[in-house]
Amino acid sequence: MVLLKSKVENEELLNVLDLYLNGLQAYLPLEAIQAQLQQNPQNIDQRNIMKEQDATYIFDKLNTLDIDPGFIASLLKSEMFKGREF
Repeated sequence: MVLLKSKVENEELLNVLDLYLNGLQAYLPLEAIQAQLQQNPQNIDQRNIMKEQDATYIFDKLNTLDIDPGFIASLLKSEMFKGREF
């Protein structure tokens, strides 16, 4: 991640990337997910990990920056954005 962020020169894009990566990181606490899954397999809803306002902010910012629309579309297919309306 540090290498990826070091290649970004646009400060605003870096902030959006940082927020996106923080949201993505929320999906990686594997031990906690494993423990929760064993105790309550039906109670895990990853969409609630990232706040709706953060997801909307990322979507809005990505659309205002000079980024390939195909790349944005692929990001919106990730787990963090699945089921969200933009």
